[in-house]
Amino acid sequence: SSGINAEWPLRPGLQDCYKLYMAIKQIPRILDALCGYTGEFGTTFNCVFITPLREFEQDFASFSELIDTTVDLDKCDCGEFVIKHTFDEELGEMRSQLDSLDAQIDDEFSRIARLLGAEKGKSIKLDVSPTYGHCCRVTRKDERGLRQNKKLEILQTK
Repeated sequence: SSGINAEWPLRPGLQDCYKLYMAIKQIPRILDALCGYTGEFGTTFNCVFITPLREFEQDFASFSELIDTTVDLDKCDCGEFVIKHTFDEELGEMRSQLDSLDAQIDDEFSRIARLLGAEKGKSIKLDVSPTYGHCCRVTRKDERGLRQNKKLEILQTK
């Protein structure tokens, strides 16, 4: 057996890199906890756990710096894994276009909420569907008002 897992992606994406980055960021806390051990097996504990973790942390220092420099960590917190728009001029232009589209989507969402007399985020929510793209989702209670409104199209009911 070659020991290679055929299910592992051959080319990890930004999300995979971000997950590794987040794990690496936890190493100092882990080391702080482990270094507090002063028991009978302290030397063995140090050789087996603490020293390899310190080496691992040093080995990945440049990786962490690369992620800090290039990946938009604020967007990662929202589940969007992208390169910082300041990293490249073309990415900056694309970010501006995306921000403009997001503003238009939010304006349309607000318009639909007002049209239905619904409260954004409670009785009407903005969703992203793999089938329909950006769409609004309403509660069953507010569905009647939606059915009566001829200006809106119902995509799916559950």
